[in-house]
Amino acid sequence: MLSRLHVLLASGPPMLMRGRKGLLYATLACFVVAGTYVVLDDPLNLPHRRWWKRAAVGVALFPIVVLQPLWVYRTRHLSRLARERQGRLCPQCAYDVSTLNPAGTCPECGKAYDIARDAPLWISFVESGPWGPARAPHPPK
Repeated sequence: MLSRLHVLLASGPPMLMRGRKGLLYATLACFVVAGTYVVLDDPLNLPHRRWWKRAAVGVALFPIVVLQPLWVYRTRHLSRLARERQGRLCPQCAYDVSTLNPAGTCPECGKAYDIARDAPLWISFVESGPWGPARAPHPPK
């Protein structure tokens, strides 16, 4: 059985996977920086000014207050675009390839696309939401 994190990072168009991984790494980095300050505050005799503590809290809250709302905004826009175009978007840059040949090279990013192969990725993204596939409900006992 795949873990929730593996499913979150391994399903969907490549451009979204890069974004999800980037969001995860930025969130972890912010928590590590803030946690390091809290843990090493007394042993290293860091300056005990109020703004240091506020800076640590700000760094810890940055992913929650800034990055995640931006991610939700971006993915809602992409979800709406993929739904309108029936998944006919370039998997690398989300360029609308619905008016182009069914397979070819994207004029925006220069990468290869194939609507028959890429449309299911976008459709699964539209059905799953910004945070990845939802967990399947447990069958009744």
